[in-house]
Amino acid sequence: GEKPFACTKCDSKFGRREYLIKHELTHSDYRPRPHKCPHCDYAAMNKNTLATHIARHTDDRPYVCEECGYRAVTQSILNKHVQIHTGEKPFKCSECDYKARKRSQLNSHMLRHTGEKPYACEECGFRAARRKTLQMHIMTHTGEKPYKCPHCEYRCTVMAGVRKHVEAVHTGDKRHLCDQCGYRTANPSNMRTHKMIHTGEKPYKCDACGYRSNSRWNLKTHMKTHAKA
Repeated sequence: GEKPFACTKCDSKFGRREYLIKHELTHSDYRPRPHKCPHCDYAAMNKNTLATHIARHTDDRPYVCEECGYRAVTQSILNKHVQIHTGEKPFKCSECDYKARKRSQLNSHMLRHTGEKPYACEECGFRAARRKTLQMHIMTHTGEKPYKCPHCEYRCTVMAGVRKHVEAVHTGDKRHLCDQCGYRTANPSNMRTHKMIHTGEKPYKCDACGYRSNSRWNLKTHMKTHAKA
């Protein structure tokens, strides 16, 4: 389709202005961070993140768990922690026995029953069950990678990707050993994927053509061939 919004700093073009705006952030480390730390130059995007940061300066964690002594910066953080001890899962699925500690977890679970994918990418037609999944997908169009490795220039669309990168590249700790071929990795999910080579298991299936893979990322790459068709 037509892509009238062009980046002035590279050759990228987009079908919607908001995609261009997000993409332009990749040419700068700027992010809106209105909440300033009174003790240093740090600034945060929201108040809770700032409160957590300030606690590093003041060690002020006034909210205490009576069960284990855990201390929290905010009451909401403590409330979530306490559920670990109580096992409380107040949000119940009306279709099965599933229970969740948070409403957002229940909402995500319910989509398994409905199969609903209400969030659509206007760039390629990709559909997602959750808004966050769509936001992550849109980054494949914009090139935005907001999460950066603290040790090198590696960037990723999700923080989990940065954590995996740090474990694999910077710690040097490859504790997970394949008992069939000696392959080692720092990441347990990498080991699970690797072992499928030996078992022949391919749990990730394309609904459009029947293609199967042992890797979620390989399936995502494959799905793009349908989007282009």
